[in-house]
Amino acid sequence: VLHHGCILFDSNLDNLRNALNVKNKKIISKSAKSVKSSVANLKEISKLDYEISDFLEKLKNEILQTQENFEIYELTKEDILNVDKIKSEKYATKDWIYGQSPKCTFFLDEARDYTIEIDGGKIEKINMGDDNKFDSLIGIFFEYEEIKNKIDEFNIKDDYTKKLTEI
Repeated sequence: VLHHGCILFDSNLDNLRNALNVKNKKIISKSAKSVKSSVANLKEISKLDYEISDFLEKLKNEILQTQENFEIYELTKEDILNVDKIKSEKYATKDWIYGQSPKCTFFLDEARDYTIEIDGGKIEKINMGDDNKFDSLIGIFFEYEEIKNKIDEFNIKDDYTKKLTEI
């Protein structure tokens, strides 16, 4: 059985909020909208007086005691090699990381209605009026390294170059 979830034990909640907070007008997406909800650290709300390692040990023991036929499985060296292989061949690829992303529009300059349309994680269209110097970005992943490499390759320099590499 594989369980998936998220437990915040002793996280920096300010960093979390800042990382998840995007200006509403900066990106428009057709993806399912997240339901905003408050988050808290388990350590704070439960007044636990121990560290994460202690919590994980207690959680493991609780699962083992309350679930029938549960036992701990220690990964072998071969298991770890197989996990690394699957990771590198599938889960660490740009197609996996970015390819499942829903279609969205990124506003580069709202005043001028300059936009970048992204589908499947790749730049599909760039709308910058009559300026087509960024067209070389079409077809690449909407990702820092690829954008920076293309900008460097074509020696594109203007006010929007910095914005594109800060995305």
